[in-house]
This record gives sequence, C-alpha cells and structure tokens, in this order.
Amino acid sequence: MIIIKHAGIHDIAVIHELAHRIWPTVYGNIISPQQIKYMLLGMYAQEVLQHKMTVQHHDFIIAYEDEMPVGFACFYERKNLPVRVCRLDKLYVLPDQQGKGIGNQLIQHIISKIKPAGITVLDLTVNRKNIAVEFYKKLGFQIVAEEDTDIGSGFFMNDYIMQQKI
Repeated sequence: MIIIKHAGIHDIAVIHELAHRIWPTVYGNIISPQQIKYMLLGMYAQEVLQHKMTVQHHDFIIAYEDEMPVGFACFYERKNLPVRVCRLDKLYVLPDQQGKGIGNQLIQHIISKIKPAGITVLDLTVNRKNIAVEFYKKLGFQIVAEEDTDIGSGFFMNDYIMQQKI
C-alpha cells in the first residue's frame, strides 16, 4: 500500500537520496554523466531544496511503501497567467518500483490538492527523449510546445511542455 505524505525541511535528505538513486537510471541514456552530476548539484543540494520549500513555496510530497520512500513529486502554482496553472516540477519513482501506479498516485494526489483551489491546468516539462512522455500521454497530458533551456556550463534541457486540463 502506498502512503503519500507532505514533505518538509526534515525530509530534504530523503528527497536528495531518492534523486541520486533515480537520476542515473532515468537519464543515463539521455544526457551525459557530467550533465546528470551538474543538474543534481544544481537542483537537489540541501540549500536549493530548502529555498524551494521555504522561499518559493514549492510543495513536495513523498510516496512510501511499507514505510520506505519510493518516489517523490514537487509542484507549485505558476503566477501571472491568464488561467490558474500548477506546474508539476518533479515526479520520480525508484526504477524497481515503476509500473506499480505510484507515479499516477502522486499525480492524483496533487490534483486532489490543487483542483479545489480553482486550478484548471496541470503542466510539466519532460525531456523529449524520456520514456515518461508516453506515461504522461496515457494520463491525458498533451504536448503543447517544445522548450530548449540553457542551464549553464554548456548544458541544455531539451523538453516538451505538456498540459492536462483538470
């Protein structure tokens, strides 16, 4: 049974560890080991996660199976748009736990939190070569644009922007 809990500053080490366990498998055939290392440092350092939680007000959730963390997600409301949009900023499940519906449960949990607040669109960015593109399509997300983002040190994120109306 999967239990989803809100994550706080006390959970940063868990999120950090999960990301470092998941990323090499998820991105190993998509981006270079150097870019994986660069992005993990830039996105999952303790101070970065703490800033996202406390200053930027990003919400993190962690999925547990038998009290063991197996995945996490991060989301936040995007401001100054004509409609209310929530960005699914992160969604990762341990490779040996994928295919069990945990990612879907994380997304459904997020929707249950944001829909009553009047948010009508859930969007995300995903690497164009990531097999997760098909996962998101199965859940009703549609590709609405492509985005190439220079993240520094000669590295780029080459993503699809996907949306789902909720």
